[in-house]
Amino acid sequence: MPRSDKHDFYHHFNLIFPRLKRAVDLLGLYGMMFGMEFIGPNTLRAGQKFDFVHTMDGMRMFAAALGVDAKNTGILLDLWHWWTAHGTVTELEHLNAEEVVYVHLNDAPKGREIDEQIDQEREMVGATGVLPIKPFLDALRKIGYDGPLTVEPFNAGIKAMSPQNAAAVTSAALDKVLKA
Repeated sequence: MPRSDKHDFYHHFNLIFPRLKRAVDLLGLYGMMFGMEFIGPNTLRAGQKFDFVHTMDGMRMFAAALGVDAKNTGILLDLWHWWTAHGTVTELEHLNAEEVVYVHLNDAPKGREIDEQIDQEREMVGATGVLPIKPFLDALRKIGYDGPLTVEPFNAGIKAMSPQNAAAVTSAALDKVLKA
């Protein structure tokens, strides 16, 4: 998580780094990438004593430190977390495509300011137009990213659907966004 009441930044880093380094090194032996997701919403850090990594550039540095030997570490880039961390298109354009292991797409509910967004309340990609999906995808195209795109809404309406209906709605939403 991007915060702690118990561990300051350095203690948190020193607690997590050796554990993840072992996993990164093992995956590197088999030519596999390790992607880490930063968690952006302010609502997940508010009220906690210490912040931890919660921005794209912060996670890029953490990933670089972990993968310095094998160069097999990057980020799971989530549109929601990038936006709630106040990310910019310029930051995206400074990425190398190889740093992006995986991408999550979604949208945000209307009527909330960016720093009021709640992590587990997301909408289907393109549903509300709150998140800047087109500039986000344009930046990924510009850097040459050609990896996986996954839709990740956390939404009661989607959860209530049958798996077949949820898959159909998700596919249609992703197709619409990619064609735009």
